[in-house]
Amino acid sequence: SINVDAIEDYKKMQERYDENKRIGMMCIPRVVDIRNNHIYFSPHPNIRKAFSKKSGKPSHKSGYMLKTAINNGESINVGGYIIRREDDIIITDRTAVFINDKNYRLITKTPVVKEGNRLEIYVDSNLIEIYINDGEYVLSSVVYGLSDIIEGGEYEIFVTE
Repeated sequence: SINVDAIEDYKKMQERYDENKRIGMMCIPRVVDIRNNHIYFSPHPNIRKAFSKKSGKPSHKSGYMLKTAINNGESINVGGYIIRREDDIIITDRTAVFINDKNYRLITKTPVVKEGNRLEIYVDSNLIEIYINDGEYVLSSVVYGLSDIIEGGEYEIFVTE
């Protein structure tokens, strides 16, 4: 599925910044699969393989992958980017780590998540991508000014070698 709101955000960002200051949407390479009449998006196997070294410290400057689980009523704060689950819907809020402009969507939601509670989150200085239950849904957000503080829940961090 295509996130129409993300396309609209991208168009607005292109209009706002000239070529020397242009910022844009991006995502990590993905594999598309169909299972049980549902389209799944997962990180390319080479991406997963690259993030294989366990680490105790996140660094958005060099990038990392975070694995966690989130149940209804729980949340995790990844450097100012909030991820929470309510009524089996994953909700993200990038208010604290994005341009302060009312023309951009800051909160995103998935449809009802059916399979489980697993999150695989890829983080770098300007991008967060959340793969929910091995790609049942994916949320991608452009971000600015992330910190390296993670609060809430149990998680594992993986970095590149």
